[in-house]
Amino acid sequence: MEKIRKYAFYLLGRREYSVAELRSKLQKKTTDSAAVEALLSQLQADKYCSDERFCRAFIRDQVLKKQGPFKIKQKLLLKGIESVMADEFIASDYSSEDQRDIAKYLYEKKQNSLQKRKGLSDRDIHDRVVRFLVGRGFGFSVMPDFKD
Repeated sequence: MEKIRKYAFYLLGRREYSVAELRSKLQKKTTDSAAVEALLSQLQADKYCSDERFCRAFIRDQVLKKQGPFKIKQKLLLKGIESVMADEFIASDYSSEDQRDIAKYLYEKKQNSLQKRKGLSDRDIHDRVVRFLVGRGFGFSVMPDFKD
């Protein structure tokens, strides 16, 4: 028990983890799932591990990497965060104005790089940039008319 407790503190000292992520990592170190669950309960009670804190930190990090809300939500779901919680924190921590500003910045940057290529029409460039933004996790609602 002490070994997995030390390992948990080692992990949490490096970065925030969701409860599901931490559970997965701890279960790789021991076969005693009851001890892992007890430790996770204790860590949550002592506020060492918090899905809410993890969500906020993760969203902040992804916004700095210029990811869109849909991609952020997908990544949160993969990390064991519930859909309702992901939606709630994305809505509160990533305003539609911020989304629009980042999408516009990425649109212009990608458009400029594609305009240097020969043989691409304006429509082709626009379509490629929109596909790029959708791949980054932005919805069509934040990119209504970036076209000049």
